[in-house]
Amino acid sequence: MIGIRGIVFDCDGVLFESKRANLAYYNAILEVFDEPPVTEDEPEKAHLCHTAASSHVLMQLLGEERAPEALSMAVELDYRQCSSFHLWSPNPACRNPWPVSLQNIPWR
Repeated sequence: MIGIRGIVFDCDGVLFESKRANLAYYNAILEVFDEPPVTEDEPEKAHLCHTAASSHVLMQLLGEERAPEALSMAVELDYRQCSSFHLWSPNPACRNPWPVSLQNIPWR
């Protein structure tokens, strides 16, 4: 492994459970639009926030008129503010003895 300086993982459900972080991200946007937050008690909406592209999520939650403005805001929102909501995966095979850095790169 000489020369390898890092490894990139797809973290969704592999190393981390990110459902709560995704809900926090979309709820930050909904708050600006004076909409109630999506909770884990709303399985269809929570699943949407966890699995769909932002454009689709915002179209479903805010409607066609407000979705473009919300998407512009979403691009500028720093997802790292939601990283405290990430949970380690319950899968014991995913336990990691090495230091982990969580980095999110905004989509443009």
